[in-house]
Amino acid sequence: AEDLAKTDSTFPYTIVLGKSEKLLWAWGWCAKDDTTLESNLAKMQQDFSLNGEPVAIDQFASLFYPSNDGLSCFAYFAQVTDFAGGEHHLVTTVTFTGTVNDGSDTYPAGKQIFDYAVYIKP
Repeated sequence: AEDLAKTDSTFPYTIVLGKSEKLLWAWGWCAKDDTTLESNLAKMQQDFSLNGEPVAIDQFASLFYPSNDGLSCFAYFAQVTDFAGGEHHLVTTVTFTGTVNDGSDTYPAGKQIFDYAVYIKP
């Protein structure tokens, strides 16, 4: 399994569809408790782009929630649809402005880039 507990890394994902379908574009973070989660999020900036064009954060819904294993979590999510045939890139860039510890792993300042390549059959 990929080790997501690192920064200055790109995590590529590929989605192949026969036709355009509704997709959920999401990014989330969990920590050991609410205080740690709030502290972590204060040191993180999320940027989203679709095919190289910025997508405003207010286009995403957000949610604080408890995980099934007792962690405190937060997520941004948006539905995307109506893709034209061809290749599309949904990119989430998370910038850690300082060292972050979620209660089990430590992340140094840096960036994580999640690049979702969506291929729609023309």
